[in-house]
Amino acid sequence: MRGIESGWFQRQIHQSSMRFQHEVEQQRRIVVGVNDFADPDEEDLEILKVSEEPETLQRECLAKLRDRRDQDKVERSLEELGAAATRDDNVIPAMLQCARAYCTLYEIRHALEEVYGAYREPVFF
Repeated sequence: MRGIESGWFQRQIHQSSMRFQHEVEQQRRIVVGVNDFADPDEEDLEILKVSEEPETLQRECLAKLRDRRDQDKVERSLEELGAAATRDDNVIPAMLQCARAYCTLYEIRHALEEVYGAYREPVFF
């Protein structure tokens, strides 16, 4: 915990990535196809472009799920999850009950954040 709270891990990752990038740019570290052994005749790769269709389909599936599920059971399950978290009980059984009631991941996370709050890692560099 002290390493996270003091930013030690973030600094180590940052320093390592800076060192790596500098070595690549100075050609002291060879990355095949990036800074050496690149084929000048190679054509650019086509970038994958994802349509909005998967998002639309997912939204439709979620709307259907919400229409089909027992909303009272969802609300009771989420309330029990919040109560278990407040009592500092093991929340896994309550989370499983939420999943069985077809609560969404967002709803489960929100119920826990109401009690525990949301961790935001501070930026140290």
